[in-house]
Amino acid sequence: MTNRRNNLIILGLVVVLIGVAAYLIFVRQPVAEATRLGLDLEGGVSANLQGYKTNGEEVTRQEMDLAAGVIRQRVDSLGVTEPEIQIQGDDQVVVNIPGITDADRAVEVIGRTAQLGFYEVLATAGGQPVPEDEVEDTKAGLQDELEGDPTYEEGETKILFEESPAPDGSGTIVQGYVVPAEPELTGSALDSAVQSTDQAGRREVQMELTGEGGEAFGDLSQQIVDNALANAIPGGGRLAVVLDDDVVSAPVVDQPIYGGQVVIQNQGSPGGLPQEEAEELEVVLQTGALPVNMELLSVSSIGPTLGADSLRSGLLAALVGFGLVLVFLVIIYRVLGLIADLAL
Repeated sequence: MTNRRNNLIILGLVVVLIGVAAYLIFVRQPVAEATRLGLDLEGGVSANLQGYKTNGEEVTRQEMDLAAGVIRQRVDSLGVTEPEIQIQGDDQVVVNIPGITDADRAVEVIGRTAQLGFYEVLATAGGQPVPEDEVEDTKAGLQDELEGDPTYEEGETKILFEESPAPDGSGTIVQGYVVPAEPELTGSALDSAVQSTDQAGRREVQMELTGEGGEAFGDLSQQIVDNALANAIPGGGRLAVVLDDDVVSAPVVDQPIYGGQVVIQNQGSPGGLPQEEAEELEVVLQTGALPVNMELLSVSSIGPTLGADSLRSGLLAALVGFGLVLVFLVIIYRVLGLIADLAL
């Protein structure tokens, strides 16, 4: 009788321990959340990027190390686990990102140079919506028109474009701008960037400048206001916020802006900046510019098949071994073996 009671007590303790273990594993910290899978088991994106300089100079190992560091920060900001970033040869970086299914967006985020610049707009043209298949022809026409503007001087100025969706969905609004060849202010003046919404709920990206950058930006905005008044520019002067030679915003500046805060918006869209574009801008601006330009050599989406066979074989072997252990314990130890099986 005593042995039976002891066996029941032990069995009760085993059941309690199993319940506690199940709670800790499946309720408090679910296995699906705690387990992080790599590229071989979860799948993802593998990209090969090559660094280069526009002036033809060779890329140095130090520049590639810096580029790999910036890329790692960008990948980490995407919230993925265990990315693999390796320098290959003298000028290539291989990036393996598990858990990402959109290869195009991943490459856009990690490979974008993100050279930020602020320019005074000297002349502008365009602004009408055109069908998507006419965008390039429209830009070519605006290029010819702006090259004939008195403010355009080859070598001293350049022409940049802004593309934005029309508010009514009728096409793409294309605008061309004549700006100085070099920016008055660069991304080195940027302290931080964060995605937010304005009072109307439109999505935007707010940039905070350094103390020195804020002063320089105030001086630039004062210059734009003064030139607009001196030249009687209708509507006021404009400031172009440029990322990798693409104008992302060109607001009118009607008074000097001091304080070190700059906002990238899309006033023409009811929702502001598209979600993915705002997230991308936040990531690339926050992590800083790549020290060299990056060219995509190859990209591929990898399915979770590389380790699937090994995983199945391992699980099968474990289940067979576990079953044999359970049977062995019951045959040899009977009731105590059954209790041990429950404990396992």
